[in-house]
Amino acid sequence: VVANRIMLFSDRASRYMTGIYVQGCRARGNRVTGTHNGSSGSLAGLTQIYYAGTLEGNSVVLVAGNAVESRGIDLSTHYNPDAAIWLHNNLLCGVGGTNSVGLYKDSGCQATVSNSYNLIHGFQQAATNCTPGPGTLTSAPRFADDALHLASSSLAVDAGTNQDWM
Repeated sequence: VVANRIMLFSDRASRYMTGIYVQGCRARGNRVTGTHNGSSGSLAGLTQIYYAGTLEGNSVVLVAGNAVESRGIDLSTHYNPDAAIWLHNNLLCGVGGTNSVGLYKDSGCQATVSNSYNLIHGFQQAATNCTPGPGTLTSAPRFADDALHLASSSLAVDAGTNQDWM
């Protein structure tokens, strides 16, 4: 799943929205923006479930109403303790919401999570059931435009790791 541009919007109750839902693959260079103003429900940028996978270089910006749960990255059920999930160079920004979490690992997720050089900002909690890895930033990203490009004054500029695909 590479280089998708996804926009989510709902103002209705009980909507459960995910920008990208992956099982056992690589999600790279995607941009997910979501707004959920309903009176209940949830909003997630990326959901990784069941199998090992890699989420890298993704940008997620979520705006949620007061009764909406929001998660930048949602690591759901993984029953295999030998599975590994890699999260690197992701930008996760949240505004509002109830129980909003940048990096959420479900209590049923037995996979090993390796994460580094992610920017997690604006959520009520940076992470649940896992620890933000080395190089994690929590400062405001400072966007230069609506395409989520970083301004030159952003602390995230040159703060991640360079990858061949970038």
